[in-house]
Amino acid sequence: MNFQLRIVSGPRAGATVLVTPGAVVSIGRGADATLSVPEDNTLSRAHAEVVQQGGQWVIVNKSQHGSFMNGEVFQDQRPLAPGVEFQVGAVRVVFEVAPAGASAPSAGGAPQAGGGAGAAAAAALGSLPAGPSSIDGSQPGIPLGDVVKGGLGVVKANLVPSVLLFAVPALATLLSIAVQVLAALDLRSVVGILALVSLGFSLLQLLWALTMPLLGSNYMAGVKRYQETGERFGIGALFDFENFLGKYLTNFLSGLGFVCCCIPGILFLFAVPVFLDNPALGPVGAIKGSLAWTKRNLVPAILLVAVIGVLNIVGGILCGVGLAVTLPASLAAVMLTFLAKKSEFLAAMAEDGISA
Repeated sequence: MNFQLRIVSGPRAGATVLVTPGAVVSIGRGADATLSVPEDNTLSRAHAEVVQQGGQWVIVNKSQHGSFMNGEVFQDQRPLAPGVEFQVGAVRVVFEVAPAGASAPSAGGAPQAGGGAGAAAAAALGSLPAGPSSIDGSQPGIPLGDVVKGGLGVVKANLVPSVLLFAVPALATLLSIAVQVLAALDLRSVVGILALVSLGFSLLQLLWALTMPLLGSNYMAGVKRYQETGERFGIGALFDFENFLGKYLTNFLSGLGFVCCCIPGILFLFAVPVFLDNPALGPVGAIKGSLAWTKRNLVPAILLVAVIGVLNIVGGILCGVGLAVTLPASLAAVMLTFLAKKSEFLAAMAEDGISA
């Protein structure tokens, strides 16, 4: 029985290469690789090999960045069976039974072109889990337009929890503006009433600020689950107290980076997604995980923060109420970026000695 490797994500989604007994199938960025993907700069030139050992097919990692299977990085080798999926760089590959009549390529030859609905669907999914947002993370940098569009899509699909997440500061801003306008019009009786209401919202803002590290983390966890399963989330998802301390500290410490100085905040931008993906890392490990990727991709990270900033300026211009949409969309965009670039995060973390 012959088998084949089929790419299920990235610019060459649907491409296949036959693996036969006695053959060594190399995968990498180099032109001499049997399964060559030069467009993926996260791949090593010779990243991995698929070979048969004692009657068992295995994938052997050849890269210092490691390869991935079942969400875990490995540096040695892993057994393969029909239907098993692994990842090298940003490229997801499935090992499967080859169709009848498939022919093997010459050594170093180009992969066979795949086709059909399966290949088209795989190409559409890009590097993200099979969820509502379609973002191809296999290219260098961050697809800014796609992650922002995806973030707004998350808000639209999960409108109630999204709007409620930032409703308190948005309404407080609106009330503050209203008080100033009425004061300018000398409508003192109405000003007094609105001032009391505004004071109440200020107290709510204080409570909101104290709980925001948990609420924000839970919202991003909802975005992750929504992207991975397509399952929408409700208000209750914002009040999930599992891993409470880890979520709270990770979000608080990463947010502190923006308060103290903008650059640390950018470097720690993905700490919460890293923690939510692997709580065992703890807050400090999650911050190190974020740092591992952003220090290698500082310019794309800065551009993402800049685009998010412009988005929220637009939301603020709309009497502050627009922030109830743009702020959760920003959180969603950060999570979607992490999911699209997860393989790069894992590779960077492995290179820095951070166990994922």
